[in-house]
Amino acid sequence: MYKDAFKIITICPNPASKEARVVSSFGLTRVEAYAADGRKVLDSRAEGLSLTLDIATWPSGTYMLRVHTPMGVVGRRLVVR
Repeated sequence: MYKDAFKIITICPNPASKEARVVSSFGLTRVEAYAADGRKVLDSRAEGLSLTLDIATWPSGTYMLRVHTPMGVVGRRLVVR
């Protein structure tokens, strides 16, 4: 994995309430989201440099995202209000 991949993946806005956008300079291949209890709430294939997540129905809390890129997998946190 490219050592600076962690710095190049962003989630905005964060915290979010309706939508959150995952952006990667390397491109995206898949995004997974897990609730605090470990339950998978999203598993989405992705193409291009960004993916918009519809989180309007997600309960408030902190979610762990696994962002898959051609360079590897990076974990990120997303706070939903």
